[in-house]
Amino acid sequence: MVELRTNVRPSSIKVPDSYQGINWDKQIENRKSSTRARVEHPYLIVKNQFGYRKTVYRGIKKNLNRFYMLFASANLVMCYRAGRAKDFCMA
Repeated sequence: MVELRTNVRPSSIKVPDSYQGINWDKQIENRKSSTRARVEHPYLIVKNQFGYRKTVYRGIKKNLNRFYMLFASANLVMCYRAGRAKDFCMA
């Protein structure tokens, strides 16, 4: 079973003006947003550069292995763009 973690809108987090402590609800939402932002860039590369927009059912293991290869390649592309090509002997 997959546990979905969606963010609530900032306007729905109510905190009284008299409260002086840390707004924990806002901190939790910030953590969820930062996790999502880290994951979105590799998906952009996999979808746009490698053309993997639709899933073709070839068996669970084959799809999983294909995703592993696509995201490993996306990591290499991101490292190459960041100027760390020498770390992977790509230059």
